[in-house]
Amino acid sequence: MKLKTIQINTNDPNAYLKAVAKNVGCKSEKEITEFLSANPQIHNTISKLPDYIKARNRLKKSIMNKEHIVIYGDYDCDGITSLVQMIDMLEVAGHNKVNISWFIPNRMTDSYGLTRSGLERCIAEHKPSLLISVDCGSSSINEINWLKKKGIDCIVIDHHEVAPQKNQHPAIAHLNPKAFSGKNPSMEKLTSMSASGLTFLFCEQFINDYSIDNWNRNRALILAGLGTIVDVMPLIGNNRALVKHSLRLANDENELKCIPGLVALKNVSKTGEIKSYTYGFQWGPRLNATGRLVEAIISVKLLLSKTLNEAEPFAEKCNKTNIKRQSIQEKILKEAYVEAKSLVDIHKHKVLILNKKSWHTGIVGIVASKIKDQFNRPVIVCGWDKKEECWKGSGRSVDGFDLGDAIESAVKKGILSSGGGHKMACGLSFHNKKLNEIQNWMNNKCSLSEEDFVPSYTVLGYAFDQEVDVWLNIFEHLEPFGNGNPRPFVYINYGKLMWLDEKKTRDGKVWAIKAGFRCQNGPDKLLYFLWSNVDRAIIEWQKGNNYQMVLNVNKSVKEYNGEKITYYNWHVKDSEQV
Repeated sequence: MKLKTIQINTNDPNAYLKAVAKNVGCKSEKEITEFLSANPQIHNTISKLPDYIKARNRLKKSIMNKEHIVIYGDYDCDGITSLVQMIDMLEVAGHNKVNISWFIPNRMTDSYGLTRSGLERCIAEHKPSLLISVDCGSSSINEINWLKKKGIDCIVIDHHEVAPQKNQHPAIAHLNPKAFSGKNPSMEKLTSMSASGLTFLFCEQFINDYSIDNWNRNRALILAGLGTIVDVMPLIGNNRALVKHSLRLANDENELKCIPGLVALKNVSKTGEIKSYTYGFQWGPRLNATGRLVEAIISVKLLLSKTLNEAEPFAEKCNKTNIKRQSIQEKILKEAYVEAKSLVDIHKHKVLILNKKSWHTGIVGIVASKIKDQFNRPVIVCGWDKKEECWKGSGRSVDGFDLGDAIESAVKKGILSSGGGHKMACGLSFHNKKLNEIQNWMNNKCSLSEEDFVPSYTVLGYAFDQEVDVWLNIFEHLEPFGNGNPRPFVYINYGKLMWLDEKKTRDGKVWAIKAGFRCQNGPDKLLYFLWSNVDRAIIEWQKGNNYQMVLNVNKSVKEYNGEKITYYNWHVKDSEQV
């Protein structure tokens, strides 16, 4: 493992905070101040997009003429939260509910995005004159041209990679900053946003342009922050501001009540304090599970519920579906890990492509994420689509390799049948005979070296140079953590394992192992850590050996017999024997 230590010549916690801000890309004092602010400003520059006025005017015309509008959203959390925001905004803008419809494609039958099969079902069911596509549509050139021939206008709000086009995008308005960033540098800060974030900006600007009352901005903020986290957007700039406000509001019971579906989800997931972890690993998976295994409309109905009683059955369905998803995922993950371990070769497999016909195509994206974390390299995992007789998969990337761009270029070359995504994630499909060609294409596109595949950690300092409360205070100011702003680590440079005999269980399964370390040059006491990678811990941790360790600390408050108890948990991320 590689350590990048943030060098600071003082024990002043403010110095740590500023150093971390610089480390994640803040250059000026203004950017550092905004990064560390408890109340950061959300910069709404969506009106600078060339097509914004077209979108605004077309939507206003549709509302005035009482046209039938359908919102077409992707089946993941980002698409769902975008769709719900748009419905909310249309209702307060005065559009009659009977003229507002929504449609979510089926992952198994319609594939990803704005596809012909999905559109045919959508139009047959809703017969719109205006279709607003959220979290998809940037690459659906043929499909939108097909809509135009039917006299249906289309507005696209999307954030996925855009393939170079000779002609203008056929939508009446294409609100994807990536389509214009090369021509307009002011668009760059919008290119890292999720669809839910861009939808929030659009709704806010539309509301302001026409001085519309009664829009619940806080409800929209909570949804936009949730979509941003779950879609793994970098938590800097506008994204960080959105998520900070979203989490602040979500932790206010009175504010969260404006989304009964999330209150129901909080109850069913037994959530305490709501953090970025809550969004990314508790609520997000439950909202995504329905689209992966059954129908995403369950999650949409959950978020559109007007009362807690209405929301509770949908929340329970999301929870049960997620439990089923976890069981399927565990089986696939074990098989994929074995295959990945046999393939890892810096020369032949810079990008791991794993495939098996029995793997569920709705689960492969989560497996790709976990294999990527384990092997620290881009991973694509595929299952077999019996109906279309082709491989369908999802990929996850690491810093330094733009996976979405590689996929878009492979589609353009005819290597992939379809595909799209952004820097860190993608979806794709291809014929069986193309498997070797795709592997070669990805390896040639990936310029990462062997050194890049060694796990790297940014560390703030030595674990003993601050009291635990100081570290927790520093981390609290740096939250929310996630992509682009990972939780910083501290380290032990010479720790002797004293014992390893206490196992932590949850739902009958061992989820972590507890161990004690005595450290050279540290205080005369044991520090206790949890390692959640149980299999590796059992293999590698040997009593009496010395280790260099990367770890972090978090605080949790739990209620026991009516009394709130604070726990401080040190978690080991990685270690090397020294």
